[in-house]
Amino acid sequence: MSARAASPAPENRRRSPSRDWGLAILKIAVSVGLLWLILRRFSFEEIKAQVLQTQWSVLLVPFAVILISNLLGALQWGWLVRHAGVEVRRGQLLRLYFIGLFFNHFGVGNLGGDVYKVYSLGRSQGAMAHVAGATLVDRIVSAVALCSVGMAAALISLVRADTPIRVPLATLALAVPVLVAAAVLLETHWSVAVERRLRRSRARLAGKLVNLLVSVRSFQQKRGVLGAVLAVSLVIQSSRVVA
Repeated sequence: MSARAASPAPENRRRSPSRDWGLAILKIAVSVGLLWLILRRFSFEEIKAQVLQTQWSVLLVPFAVILISNLLGALQWGWLVRHAGVEVRRGQLLRLYFIGLFFNHFGVGNLGGDVYKVYSLGRSQGAMAHVAGATLVDRIVSAVALCSVGMAAALISLVRADTPIRVPLATLALAVPVLVAAAVLLETHWSVAVERRLRRSRARLAGKLVNLLVSVRSFQQKRGVLGAVLAVSLVIQSSRVVA
């Protein structure tokens, strides 16, 4: 049964115009505040000098590469969400993903956008655990792809000896634990053992964590989906390096 049927979508309920205006004003205020926090770190004179000497035509190719990589990232996340049993419209998918990108790049930390996507889509579809599980798998696969690209670059640097050896060794030292952790998170035996402990726990979050683990474990049997998502993620990470 699809997760969409779990509960009626709140977005279909009629909302008052005053509430819509209030939400719009709040979003504008938050956006202005975040932009102010970003811009206050820079010198406007330095920015002006940099802009005046920039050849904008040269930036078109990297801009296009980054845009395409972000569209592929939205496709990757949406594909995982749909395989988790949650329906998401194309416009809604792009809106949530790009707002999430803004928060991840310019907010505090690198998870604010994920929290926003999970909360917004999960609440509207009544499938918080399914969306959270798909988003966690998206993060795991992206980390594996990024580490794979980093390890390949580190090995090439070791062979060519064109960088100090400590740089590729540090890259390998950081990438290997991440890959091991990803394998553990997607391994059935480990997740089942953790789920059993959580079910015996009386902690308030135990039930929600169990639902999250069950959602993540549903992807363990979808090797073809994970393989395809990993291939897309490798293209995304590599294209961002190229840009």
